[in-house]
Amino acid sequence: MSDSPAPAPRRLLVLAASGAFGGGMQEPGRARLWPDLVRDSLAASVGEVELTLRRFYVHGGDPSAVLERELTRVQPDYIVLQCTSFPATQRTVAHRVEHLLGKRAGDWTEARVRVFDRNTRRRGPVRRRLNRISHRVARRVIGTAPIIGYGPLVEGYLRAIDRIAMVETADVAVIGTGYASKSARENNPDVDTIKARFDREMAEAARRKHLGWVDSAAITRESADPEATFLDQLHKGQEWHDGLAARIVAALLRE
Repeated sequence: MSDSPAPAPRRLLVLAASGAFGGGMQEPGRARLWPDLVRDSLAASVGEVELTLRRFYVHGGDPSAVLERELTRVQPDYIVLQCTSFPATQRTVAHRVEHLLGKRAGDWTEARVRVFDRNTRRRGPVRRRLNRISHRVARRVIGTAPIIGYGPLVEGYLRAIDRIAMVETADVAVIGTGYASKSARENNPDVDTIKARFDREMAEAARRKHLGWVDSAAITRESADPEATFLDQLHKGQEWHDGLAARIVAALLRE
């Protein structure tokens, strides 16, 4: 009597932002990032799991085409969609220039800012002061803008949630946006209000479609020292990855 064939691996599709790829980590290759942790935790419960990780935003390119391609190619048993409000909250001079003069002008401005920052940040107190003053003057004279308006960003994610909800054979978890760092609040005083509204709309959409919801911001908010969890303005360290993975697995397995 021959042995029965091993069951096919379950397929996990993760559509996520830069943190899932090790953003902010000094050595991303050595970190235990949340998509890998989710895969391993699921495997402990359901057997072998194959992970497909894709960078996914709704503010550029053709996100609907990207989503359709990955859903068709992967045929997932589990789907994780990370929603981020960053494109509607982070205000820069370069984005303002792009809105006024076009993408080429915006890209040129951003490149010049990066060169200026490299030459003035962490280069002594005089250059640091010059950096702060220059940024302040540019923001006042030219103005700032986000990558995309709040309305179009929300509409893009709502379309993605609606499409993913149509995959009736998959368990789905939708992740809310992250907690705002002190730096993000200084950049945009309205960031907390925008994030709360964004999460409320994403959570309502997920629950309306009977999908799992993950409150990403709560992980940082409930920390003893939220600001200490940040590696830079946006990204957070290993403790956050561990906490997020645990919440995602619970949402997928409905624990």
